[in-house]
Amino acid sequence: MIVRDDRSVLEILDADYTFVDERLARFYGINGIRGSQLRRVGVTGTQRGGGVPSHASILTITSHSTRTAPVLRGKWILANLLNDPPPPSVPALDETKIGQAVSLRQEMQLHRQDAACASCRARLDPLGFGLKHFDAIGSWRDQDGAEPVDAFGALPSGRSFRGNHELKQIQLDERDAFVRGLTEKLMIYALGRGLERFDRPLVEKISARLAESDYRFSESGPGNCGKQAVSNAEPLRAGCRCDPQRGNFSMSLIINGKHLPRRTLLKGAGASIALPQLNTMRSAVAASANTSPVRRVAVVYVPNGIIMKDWLPETTGQGFSFPRILKPLEPFRNHVTVISGLENTATTKAKGGGHTKA
Repeated sequence: MIVRDDRSVLEILDADYTFVDERLARFYGINGIRGSQLRRVGVTGTQRGGGVPSHASILTITSHSTRTAPVLRGKWILANLLNDPPPPSVPALDETKIGQAVSLRQEMQLHRQDAACASCRARLDPLGFGLKHFDAIGSWRDQDGAEPVDAFGALPSGRSFRGNHELKQIQLDERDAFVRGLTEKLMIYALGRGLERFDRPLVEKISARLAESDYRFSESGPGNCGKQAVSNAEPLRAGCRCDPQRGNFSMSLIINGKHLPRRTLLKGAGASIALPQLNTMRSAVAASANTSPVRRVAVVYVPNGIIMKDWLPETTGQGFSFPRILKPLEPFRNHVTVISGLENTATTKAKGGGHTKA
């Protein structure tokens, strides 16, 4: 709905509605829903509220099989909603004492006394405690065993909260971090690669535009991120030549930077792959001579490297076998020529090394 109706992406954090069918409504404690069709219902004033952090699916995957896991829930909030993921390795609790000598909260407090754990636990634990009213499968509860639920949390910043509604407000107050993280994830999806340092200015630009447009999804969607990332790149002008071992072939290419639709960003290359329209790419020699017919060439530019064995045929000549990535082109064998060993000579002179060859 956020995508279809171009609504605010902040509704991911908190919303006055959710979607349920009869079974899920019964699980959530919402009356008057019949049938298996999902429908929108208002949740204003309810204990659960709206937003993704209240979804039973998220609450279940961030729990253990028999009990809740404040650490896992806190880690999920930091990584996905606050764009501040903790270190990958967090020491495990001693669960043998939980429920016997001490409560889960007391055991976690003891765990934070360890200097190696203190800095991470001070951020993780309070966020997880804010969701203590939800059990291991996301059902609301007021009792945790024989004790009343304690959903109080105090952050290292000194700010405290109690329960999931106050926790959501803290997340909304940190919306800049959430929007930046959302933009980064959508750019990674749109470009098909991880982000580099030179992508950071664009992340900040899109995040700022989101704030100016009341956080409407259209300013952050993968298509928009992909178009801006590709169109903001400088036009590539590269002199290419064939590897002498492969034959004597040389040409100059002019590739024009353009706004590209999502379908031209191909998956599987492990990098940014853009194929501008074929009529914009032609030999510079042919263009200057205005000869006819014009020979057209498609260029795959992979700045971060690829697994070459998945792209290059093992043999040469007309009977070569198509590698895994090029397999869909096999029906057009008579119209396909694969050229390898090309090199950006301008980059070679400037930086050296073998990373400029394809």
